[in-house]
Amino acid sequence: MNNRHEPTRPSAGDQITLRGPAELADALPYLMGFHPTDSVVMVALHGRRGRFGGRLRLGIPSSPKEWPFVSDQLADCLVTGSERRGARPEGIVVFLCQDPAEGESAGR
Repeated sequence: MNNRHEPTRPSAGDQITLRGPAELADALPYLMGFHPTDSVVMVALHGRRGRFGGRLRLGIPSSPKEWPFVSDQLADCLVTGSERRGARPEGIVVFLCQDPAEGESAGR
């Protein structure tokens, strides 16, 4: 946030290199601008270096029967949105974000 309470954006020259899945998971709240909980998050990747593109979030479907339909819809929405902005993603990273239930631990 800046003094006018507006979100700040990285400049075009800012670059951060993430070296593995754990670093990518740790960076997710910064990438999204909030800590996604009980969420499915998809991030589009562009270029040979995997530059981040569009991203979307949806609450975790309550029924396992919904998963195939929901995952197809989310991927289609992310790809279509990316194409409208100029380029089809070369890959998509999917996160399942859920805090542990009472009595469970968050193991890596």
